[in-house]
Amino acid sequence: MKAQSLTEAISIFNPRVPLIGNQLTEFYVDRPGNPLETMRIYLLGLRDQPVKLLFSGHRGSGKSTELNRLAEALKRHFFIVPVNLTQFANTLTYQDILLGIALNLFKRAEEKEAVAQSPIGAIENVWAEAVDFFKKQLFGLMFPERSLAPDEVKVKLGLWIGEVEARYSLTASARQQMAGHIDTHLDEFHRQINDIAGLVRTQLKRPVLFIVEGIDKADLQRARDIFW
Repeated sequence: MKAQSLTEAISIFNPRVPLIGNQLTEFYVDRPGNPLETMRIYLLGLRDQPVKLLFSGHRGSGKSTELNRLAEALKRHFFIVPVNLTQFANTLTYQDILLGIALNLFKRAEEKEAVAQSPIGAIENVWAEAVDFFKKQLFGLMFPERSLAPDEVKVKLGLWIGEVEARYSLTASARQQMAGHIDTHLDEFHRQINDIAGLVRTQLKRPVLFIVEGIDKADLQRARDIFW
């Protein structure tokens, strides 16, 4: 229901909270000079190529709402993977970005039809290899030892991802350990991301589109260290 009073309008239009879901449908307003349609056309036109877009603007200008709108417009053409790094804004590193991309891709692929509706034979090699790499090579002792039956290959990575996310978010020592593992195995890390993205594309006939948020909140010198 749309706002019926100024109090309700103020509650709905909180500048710190982006519009999403029904609110996005009900209250989104296009603005002059909005680059959203240009971005949509560009991404669709180059959907078979690796494309990167930087969408910038001052804080509170509505970037997240616009990205939510873009995701809605492209969800039939891409496998959308949101990556929110806001919690790491004050200490953001390139390892945070890579790990956020990897974990969110693997978690979303495990939750959605890319894996859930795939026959086990079609995914077990790529999926099991990713699990083995992240368990034994990248995260080391951060994964508890456990014995899982072969028919659990579709869910075991999701279980471990939850544990890694919790530890990575809560402790600085875990982040330092993970950053070191990423540096040591950077090429393999990229390959595993590409393999799972390729699995998603094969199963769903849609390329992966990452929407990364929160990197704008890092200070200027930190941003330069990451991207330059």
